[in-house]
Amino acid sequence: MSADTSPASMRAMRSKTACEKVLTLSPPSYQAVKRVLEQRAAREARDTATATTAQAGDGIRPIDDYQAFFEQHAQRAASCHSRNRKEPR
Repeated sequence: MSADTSPASMRAMRSKTACEKVLTLSPPSYQAVKRVLEQRAAREARDTATATTAQAGDGIRPIDDYQAFFEQHAQRAASCHSRNRKEPR
């Protein structure tokens, strides 16, 4: 059975973890849970901002190939659209 990784499930898991952490404090409070969640969100945002994604492999073409494809597609779509446009009566 695989774990649910939907955004709602991930939020629920983060909330549960934060609550478990806060329950070890004396006295636990909503504000403490909120602080734990805010600190975690800030840490995740910082980690995401510094992470780099590299795509490499035999099935990945140079970026110029993709740019040329999209430019050609846009030109064909524009010419097709202009041919199919009807003049107002």
